[in-house]
Amino acid sequence: MNEEEENFIQDTSVRPSREKTCAPCCVIFSLLITPIICIIVIYLTSKKDVSTLKYNDSLWFPSAGSESCIRLMDINGDGLDDIIVALTEVTVITTNLQNDANRSAFCQTINVESPCSGIVYGIRGYDFSILWSFRVKASIFEIVCDIIDVNNDGYRDCIGSGRQGTLVAFDPRLGKPFWDNSTIKTRHSLWNFYNPVILPVDVDQDNINDFLISHGGNPTIPSEIHERDAGCLLIISSRTGNQIGEPFWMPDKKETYMSPVLYGNSTILFGTGGETVSGGLYSISIDNII
Repeated sequence: MNEEEENFIQDTSVRPSREKTCAPCCVIFSLLITPIICIIVIYLTSKKDVSTLKYNDSLWFPSAGSESCIRLMDINGDGLDDIIVALTEVTVITTNLQNDANRSAFCQTINVESPCSGIVYGIRGYDFSILWSFRVKASIFEIVCDIIDVNNDGYRDCIGSGRQGTLVAFDPRLGKPFWDNSTIKTRHSLWNFYNPVILPVDVDQDNINDFLISHGGNPTIPSEIHERDAGCLLIISSRTGNQIGEPFWMPDKKETYMSPVLYGNSTILFGTGGETVSGGLYSISIDNII
């Protein structure tokens, strides 16, 4: 046997032994790496890459205005902030359509108190697409979405309050009202509702804490007239929107534009007065209001 034949035999004898050694290692390596790759792929495909989203920089409502605050929360479950804001039809304000018969008929068809000029919008944050909308009586300027779970489903719901006795609780994920101001017996049709404060007590014992809200301020009275209607504090059932008990009237018989404030866990601060009317700052224990 020459040297060339000897080298050939050595080569062929080594190769099978390498294949037998490598095969189990490759199988083990594949079994280990495949789940890792799958986990990475699933994770990456399940997460939105914000940098790839298409952004719009504006959303126009030509016939509407707003005095609403803006609330940010994830309302469609995509992990990104969306927008909740309220608008008001400008034509209703400028032409006094709230006394128009056709307007009243329109409001009746959608089961909203006339002039049904307020609109609450849920807007997708990254491209300004409208996710939902619904109408309310009038302009909303306060929206609170972090204090209450109206239907006990584990998600925070929203309360909107504003002009002409407008008050509504709604589900921000669906854009559906739970209740509105129509169930409040001491509501004045021209007065404002302000920012609600959740009470540390379930007044009507329905397993959800209720809230206190101020009601007052008549925008139809000229500024030079200082004799104004006294405002009040109302306890509202979070679940039903019904008024609980009787109103607590301002002790100095003046109007109010101030939202009540919970001080500590047992005291309410509230105030009276207006742009041209002097007032005062008061405190009262929750036990004396309930």
